[in-house]
Amino acid sequence: MSLPQSYFEPTASDDAKTPQRRLLLLSYHFPPDGAVGGLRWEQMAKIFSADGWAVDVIMRDLTRISSPDARRLRRLPDDVRVYSATEIDPWLARMEADMLRVARSLRPRRANAVSPGGEGAVGLTTGRARKKSWLIHTHAALVHVERERAWGRAAVEIGVELGRANRYDVVVSSGPPHMVHDAGRTLSLQLGVPFVMDLRDPWSAFELEHGDSTSRVWFAIARHYESRAIQTASLVMMNTDLARDEMRRLYPGAAERIITVGNGSDDEPIPTVETDGRFVVRFAGTIYLDRDPGPFFRAAATVARRQRLTPSQFGAEFIGEVHEFAGRSVRAMAEAEGFGEFLTLGDSRPRDDALRFTAGATMLLNLPQATHQCVPAKLFEYVRFDSWLLVLAEPHSATAQLFRGTTADVVAPNDVDGMADVIERRYLEFAAGRRPQAIGRDGRFDRRRQAGILADHLSRIIAG
Repeated sequence: MSLPQSYFEPTASDDAKTPQRRLLLLSYHFPPDGAVGGLRWEQMAKIFSADGWAVDVIMRDLTRISSPDARRLRRLPDDVRVYSATEIDPWLARMEADMLRVARSLRPRRANAVSPGGEGAVGLTTGRARKKSWLIHTHAALVHVERERAWGRAAVEIGVELGRANRYDVVVSSGPPHMVHDAGRTLSLQLGVPFVMDLRDPWSAFELEHGDSTSRVWFAIARHYESRAIQTASLVMMNTDLARDEMRRLYPGAAERIITVGNGSDDEPIPTVETDGRFVVRFAGTIYLDRDPGPFFRAAATVARRQRLTPSQFGAEFIGEVHEFAGRSVRAMAEAEGFGEFLTLGDSRPRDDALRFTAGATMLLNLPQATHQCVPAKLFEYVRFDSWLLVLAEPHSATAQLFRGTTADVVAPNDVDGMADVIERRYLEFAAGRRPQAIGRDGRFDRRRQAGILADHLSRIIAG
């Protein structure tokens, strides 16, 4: 058999042991892709490899990764191989591109045309505009799904080819993007092995809109593919108990097969970083549409005024995709709250550099998210560092539940006074010489615990 051309296979060491079991993983995000979604199975693969598993991974098109992190790829164990499935734009996307080109070429002539209805005709187009909006959302949903399905078909082809040379014990799909689960289902049926669905976050029950692709059509498509994947799956994993309970409500017939396997902290070495006497709040990641930093800027500015602090004593530093929020400049938002001179913004960094950045924080900030059933993956890194945690989350959310019984400061996203009180209290403790300790130092958040839960279930599935 000839293996797919685009793949990564570590050089096996002389003392490498023959794996006892083989797992075939379909995960769109995986190293060298630096997306945070690839971290879960990057670390799971290391744990499973140490426990006698060989793991083959089929991931996204390597040629489409803008900033690959090769260092993470080189750190994979000998029993982890990575294959790349080619991404080809579906015909709907190509048709859309052609139509846009034609529209742009006609725009100058249309701009000079006079509407026969004059100014008064504007009110008559409301229904037409609504119909146009519905059509745009429906078309975007179809393109969105077809693009993921196209990658899935390429992944299945590679998986079938690999299955001719290897006997796999289980096929695992990990999303999002969630159409990977349809590919995992198809591949498991073709290979005749159990299918495990690492759904992680909700799919059809997702609490946020998906931009232009949000429509009744999108939710109908999601429920269709989700239901048949769950029907086939021997096991369905969710990241939190809240998400697990919601899925059990939606699929009561599969309730016993739907479990929680959360994210976790890894035992990678913590970088040693020299710090000065400055109290610095740090955030590393992406400011999505539901992660408004404005209330934090307002609260931090309040503390700076109360304590008469200068930027050399106190400040905040953000790195990643952090320059805009909902089309607004984050810098301008901070300046509007009187916090501009205290804020430093930086671009995304490779994982090792981001860890060093995080290690130098006095306080680590978690911005809010509207998906209450989910927990941001970065929090499982934050708990490893000797920093205070300011977690902006609703009291009923999975994030707030995660930190009950810990020293993390959990504050509602719009409670500016509560944020200011926490920041000020921690600053005064810092000024008095007290230093924070890692919340996860007792091991309660370790990923190995979660991997053990999954390994036990896989053993029963394979034995059965």
